[in-house]
Amino acid sequence: MTTSIACSACLAKCGEDARATESVPWDRIRSAEARSRGKALFVQNCVLCHGEHADGRGVRSIGLDRKPADFSNAQWNSPAGAARAYHAIREGVAGSPMPSWSSLSEAESWDLVAYLVSVSTQGP
Repeated sequence: MTTSIACSACLAKCGEDARATESVPWDRIRSAEARSRGKALFVQNCVLCHGEHADGRGVRSIGLDRKPADFSNAQWNSPAGAARAYHAIREGVAGSPMPSWSSLSEAESWDLVAYLVSVSTQGP
């Protein structure tokens, strides 16, 4: 319950954030190819914290003060949610264990967002 409240608060704030209004490449995000590439990136880089089902219940999430995001929550399937996920991947999340994944290209970051959006709408 706390995670969903935190996500709601985060996304509500994100809706006010100017970054959330930038153009989200929905054609890419809806692409089966981008989602497939994003899933591979998720398994390689994210599953330990965010879990096999992208629900924030990875093995490394145990004992964290701030739990990883639960991408099975439908709130991530919005322009604000997609933009927030993209910026979290690119910049990390201050005050949390979420690092910056600046080693990923912009295209790879959007592919990863494509997978996360697909999880929020269809499940893993």
